[in-house]
Amino acid sequence: MDLVSAFVHDVECAFARKREVTLVTMDVQGAFDALLPRRLLKRMQDQGWPVPLLKMIRSFLQERKVMVRLEDAYTDESRVQCGTPQGSPLSPVLYMLYLAELLNQDQALRFGYADDIALYRIGNTLEENVTAITQDVRRIEAWGLANKFAFAPEKLEMMHFTRRRHAHAPEAVISPTLTIQPTTSAPGDTKQPALRWLGVWLDRKLTFKRHIAERVEKARKVALHIKHLANTVHGPPAASLRKATITCVMPSLLYGAEAWYPGQTRLSTGGDHLRGTMVSTRMGSRIAKADKVINLATKGVLPVWRTTPIVANLRDAGLPPCEVALEHIRINMALRLRRLDVRHPLTMRLTAPGHHKEMAAASFNDWWNALPPNTVTIFSDGSESYDDAGKHVGYGYAIYQGQALVATGKGAINTLSHVFDAEAIGALKGLPKALTLPSNADTQRWLCIDSTSVIWCKRANASDTSQWAFLESHRLIDRHAVNIRWSPGHQGITGNEAADSLADAGAKSDIVDPGPTAQPTISGIGSIARSLAHNVTSRWWRKNEPTLSGGYRKWQLDYALKEPMELKLSRPTLHRLLALRSRHGDFEAYHKRFKHEDAETHCPCGKAKTPEHLVFCEISVRRFHSWPLKPVRPPTTAREGHDYIQRLLALPQEFERFVTTTRYFTFCNREPNGIPKQRST
Repeated sequence: MDLVSAFVHDVECAFARKREVTLVTMDVQGAFDALLPRRLLKRMQDQGWPVPLLKMIRSFLQERKVMVRLEDAYTDESRVQCGTPQGSPLSPVLYMLYLAELLNQDQALRFGYADDIALYRIGNTLEENVTAITQDVRRIEAWGLANKFAFAPEKLEMMHFTRRRHAHAPEAVISPTLTIQPTTSAPGDTKQPALRWLGVWLDRKLTFKRHIAERVEKARKVALHIKHLANTVHGPPAASLRKATITCVMPSLLYGAEAWYPGQTRLSTGGDHLRGTMVSTRMGSRIAKADKVINLATKGVLPVWRTTPIVANLRDAGLPPCEVALEHIRINMALRLRRLDVRHPLTMRLTAPGHHKEMAAASFNDWWNALPPNTVTIFSDGSESYDDAGKHVGYGYAIYQGQALVATGKGAINTLSHVFDAEAIGALKGLPKALTLPSNADTQRWLCIDSTSVIWCKRANASDTSQWAFLESHRLIDRHAVNIRWSPGHQGITGNEAADSLADAGAKSDIVDPGPTAQPTISGIGSIARSLAHNVTSRWWRKNEPTLSGGYRKWQLDYALKEPMELKLSRPTLHRLLALRSRHGDFEAYHKRFKHEDAETHCPCGKAKTPEHLVFCEISVRRFHSWPLKPVRPPTTAREGHDYIQRLLALPQEFERFVTTTRYFTFCNREPNGIPKQRST
């Protein structure tokens, strides 16, 4: 899902700049079977893998044989010359290492997962995108031909993304025999046209309506199956059905939420009068569709009547409504982003909420222009580019004293490196040069970097890649009290532009200002995430609890997304407990409310059936000596009855003992004709 999230982020950024995007997906034919062992070992050697590992991989791929079995007949063994063993967990890893050469040709615009490849282009018009992406596909086809890879032509798909109001969708002519037709509406097809990539349906305007509809329909079938497994009396334990809902329904329903759910509100990108304000993301209708599936599954989990309020069902099942589940996914995703490697595609796309690069750049320029003449600032940047000659990686730095440029530097590094390495090395190369400049006791030194990833590693933990550069930087920064500040890239900052020019490119990632303080620890971030998730759940309960009846609210129940103790009870006993709490059960008031003329509304003792009657009925009082959690005397007032029942409900096993001991429901049962169908689940 990370790759889809990264792509969606890039498309939304393009939409914000009024650009259009074209995506092409490709699939390798017989992916694992097409791998050539010698070429794999050569590429792994070039990638820097240790010799003992290469020997192990060579042994893993050698002396492989295959035979065909048809019932009891076997063919002779045949030696396999290429490919990796199907079913081995090592095979996908080796395949990705083999394919890395293709993806590294353009890391910014190509994604790969197993045998699925996606490439996209961003431009002012769709024709511009198609022209560029046609050349990309031709290069990939040529690479595949040279490396004995074949791409399935029937799986070549293309989708145009735009917010403009036109239906134009140009095709891509790759060769006289191969044309990629864009995904559009088919005649008679009522579904929204969309391209499916890594399980997510991507539509033209990136509304995700098709994706949500597909996931809702798929999850609904599972929820219906769970609901048909049980009723109020028979079926698996509620705890088991709850686990089935969490394991099967929720993941299916909310698959891809990391990519399509932006939260209930977002920062406005409108005019000056709206900029910086929070506006709705208009997700209400889509959340409502998913909520219906969760509610359906919840009714299957609990042995309750269909009229029981949805909010009460969710609380009693310990299941989240869709909006709470989505917020938890969003919070967990935010937590995970802080744990990812600094070179992860999502980490490099992080932006600071509430901070626009234009505003941050203006703030930086105000700060920099006010620096005293003896203050030293070092701007550094990295470059990674491709042309017909191959890949080029380099660094550049520019040093200022006050606002005057006093020194520059540039250089190339190994082409197996990346822009992250170049930025780290460029900053290190500039530091010693800056330390040689004339200074006094009041001289301050600032290292200005436009990459958050590099800043994190310069401040604290060195990454595995280019670790030597970070460790040496730590030594110099600590010894000479060098400060670090974020300088937004490509915003007209003098030092940044100079470093960018020297590096022959700029960092291509969106950047977040981490602020002047050190980054929090992972455990601290985890505590914040748990607190946010708890607040989301509590806020939903505070909002919806008042909609429940006073009879339910008087039990003063908390809401938590964990398995309630009572779900381990047998379904008949659990049905009695939940009906007592919600007052939606075999009670006089309930039958009168819904006009059940044939219902038996009185207990055999002659009193009206009420939720509290089970502790006042003479049937139960006869066995008072055996009551669990027995009070001093049998309850005689409504207050005493409520207090005793509340103690029983707090310990569901004791409630079950009470029901078994008193046999109240054996005598005070429902009408003789059985359970009315219209009142059951």
